[in-house]
Amino acid sequence: MPSTQPSAHESLVVNNPGSRLFWGKPTGGASEIRDTQVDSGLPKYYDAAVGIPSPVFETLARTARENHVFLSLGSIEKEGGTLYCTAILLDRDVTLLYKYRKLIPTAAERMIWGRGSGDGLIVADTAIGKVGGLICWENCPLLG
Repeated sequence: MPSTQPSAHESLVVNNPGSRLFWGKPTGGASEIRDTQVDSGLPKYYDAAVGIPSPVFETLARTARENHVFLSLGSIEKEGGTLYCTAILLDRDVTLLYKYRKLIPTAAERMIWGRGSGDGLIVADTAIGKVGGLICWENCPLLG
């Protein structure tokens, strides 16, 4: 009977092409956010954000391990009282290869997300090659 597990050279990268896996912004695009929408939606938005580590993060890690895949995901991360737009990469063995926070939130995102420090902006060497990424609008030269 053939194995259903991929071999060491048969890895799969599962990628979420959007900038956020689960949560989005409180009410659509950043330019649509109004003061009342932020006031009414931000507590729920904050509560839905993922801590790294957290039970939700552990569920993602278990998914990578059980399916023997790399996970490249965007999420809204919370640390302390700050939210970040964060990209993560988990390998098949559930190692967090990088956690990268968006450097400079754009437009009204600045009302919601903190700035990243850049220390997670790396290209990870993996068993399947080099993997890295950027978050929405960071491919533009106008980051400031």
